[in-house]
Amino acid sequence: MKRLFASLLLVAVFISACSTPGSPIVITEETATPTEPVSTPTPTPTHIPVDLPPAARAAMQALAAALGLSIDDITLVSTEAVDWPDGCLGIVHMGVMCTQGIVPGFRVVLSANDQQYEYHTNADGSTVTPADKVPAEPPAGLVDRVRQMLADALGLDLDAVTLASVTGVEWPNTCLGLSLPGLACADVIVPGYLVALEANGRTYAYHTNGDGSTVQPGTLWLVWERNGGIAGFCDSLALFGSGEAQALNCHHGTDTLTTTLTAEERAQLEAWVAEYGTVAIEQTITPMPADGMDVKLVIYGTGHAQPDAATQDVMVLWAQTVYGRFAQ
Repeated sequence: MKRLFASLLLVAVFISACSTPGSPIVITEETATPTEPVSTPTPTPTHIPVDLPPAARAAMQALAAALGLSIDDITLVSTEAVDWPDGCLGIVHMGVMCTQGIVPGFRVVLSANDQQYEYHTNADGSTVTPADKVPAEPPAGLVDRVRQMLADALGLDLDAVTLASVTGVEWPNTCLGLSLPGLACADVIVPGYLVALEANGRTYAYHTNGDGSTVQPGTLWLVWERNGGIAGFCDSLALFGSGEAQALNCHHGTDTLTTTLTAEERAQLEAWVAEYGTVAIEQTITPMPADGMDVKLVIYGTGHAQPDAATQDVMVLWAQTVYGRFAQ
C-alpha cells in the first residue's frame, strides 16, 4: 500500500514539472504577507536656520519685532565677529553711560523690505543693539581717505596705515562728539562712524559724519586757550595724537587752520603724554596792570605722574610757541 501511495505522489510531481511555463501561480489573500503602510512625517517648519549662531538669530528676532514682520521676511546678509570697545557695543547714544572694556560680539547685517539693517550683539546674543540711523556700511572710499589723512600727518606710505575697525556711532553734536575750544557745537545727533587706524604700533581714532563729508581726528592730546588782555586775545590750539593740529582765532571767524606738527614737536608731545596723566593748568598772566590774560592748558596723558610748577610753565610756553608758528 505504501509503495502504491509513493508511486502516485511521484507521478503528480512529474505532471506538475511538465506543466506549461508561465502558468500563473495564484496566492490567496490568506497566504499573502501583509505590508504595513509607510507614513511620511510632516516636516516641522523652521523659520530661523538652526545652524545660525545665537547672535544672528537674536538680531533677526529683534528686527522682526521692530518692523512687525515674520522671521521669514528677514534675510541674513552677513555676520562679522567684532571686539566692541564698550558695553554699548560700539553704538553711542545720547544720555547713555557705557561700561568700559572690550566686549566680544558680532556685527549682524540684515535685509528686509529692500533695506539693510545693522545690529550689534554680544557673543551669545543676549544683548542686541540696533545701529539705528547709521548705515550698515560706510560710504565707498571713506576708509581709504581717512587712512591717507593719517599717512600724510605721520609722513608714512599709505600701506603703513591699516584699518583696525569701523564702528557706527550717533555723535551727540555737530562737532562729532569732540569738545574743541573756540568751536560752537549744536546739540543735534549726527550719525557717523568711529574709524580706528593703526600705524607705528599706535592706534589713532577719527570721527566722521554719515556721508564722510566731515572727518575729524579724534585722538585729542592737548588743548590750549588764551583769552583777554588789552589786545583781546581769543586764541586756541588743539593737538592730536596723529600730529595734526588745529588753530583758531576768533577775530578771523570760525575758520580753523589745520596743519601738522614737526617731528620735534610731535616727539615732545608724545613724551609728555606717556609720562603724565591728565594735566590741567590755569594761569593768569598780568604783564601790565589791567592787562591780564587767562591761559588754560589740558594734556590728556596716559601716564601717572604730574608735572611740577616749572614743567607746567614750560608746557604753557611750548603750546604758545606752537600756536605762534601756525598763526604766522
